[in-house]
Amino acid sequence: MPTPDGGLLPVLAARAEAVDDAVGRMFPKLVSQRVRVSDGEGWVEGRAAADRATLHRGSGRIER
Repeated sequence: MPTPDGGLLPVLAARAEAVDDAVGRMFPKLVSQRVRVSDGEGWVEGRAAADRATLHRGSGRIER
């Protein structure tokens, strides 16, 4: 929950820092970058397909 000055409550700030540190240890080569979308419809369809996908064992089939 943000404070009036836009920061996080101390307990949330500490948790966010702990998560950032853990991610940094687990994925040391992780980088962030901006994404530009030139095909908005394709972006929406891709996001919808990702939302429908499952990440567990199964038939491997994506339901439409």
